[in-house]
Amino acid sequence: MATADYDKAREAALALLEKYNIKSPVVPVFDIAQEEGLSIKSFDMPDELHDVAGFFDPATKIIYVNQAETANRQTFTVAHELGHYILNHPADQVGVLPRWPKMQTGTNNAPEQEANCFAEELLVPSHFLKEQMEKYDVSPENSEILAQLFGVSRSVMDIKLRHTWLRAI
Repeated sequence: MATADYDKAREAALALLEKYNIKSPVVPVFDIAQEEGLSIKSFDMPDELHDVAGFFDPATKIIYVNQAETANRQTFTVAHELGHYILNHPADQVGVLPRWPKMQTGTNNAPEQEANCFAEELLVPSHFLKEQMEKYDVSPENSEILAQLFGVSRSVMDIKLRHTWLRAI
C-alpha cells in the first residue's frame, strides 16, 4: 500500500493559494473549486448515503456535498474533494468522505490522507495561522476563536494546531 505524501499535499494547497493570490483567511474554497473547473452540487443525500459528507465524481467534475452538514463541514468537504482533483488521485482509489470524524480516523488510504492534509493546509495555511495568532495575540488553547477567524470547525482547527505544533511553524 502506498504511503501518503503529505509534503506534496501541502505544497499543492499552498500553490493554489498563490495562484489565486489569497493572502489571508477566510479562504474562498467554493470559488477556487469553480475556478478550477469543478461544479459543486449540494443536496439531500438519499437514505443509503446518510453517512456521507460528500464525494467527487471525476468523470463529470462534480463535487457532491451533503446539505445536511454545517457550513464549515461543507467547506471542508469541498476542500477535501478539491484535493483529490488537484492531486490527481485515481478514481478507483478515492471513496466517499464520511460525515463523522470517527469514521475516517486511522485510514490507511494514502489518497484520503493526502486529501485531508491538502484541505487542512488550504483552509488553514500554517503561515496564515502563525500570522493570525500573532496579530490577535491568540494562543492554541483558544482554538474556537481561531476556528472562527478561519471559517472552519473547531475540530479542523484542533487537528491543524496539533499538526502545526508537531512541525513547529
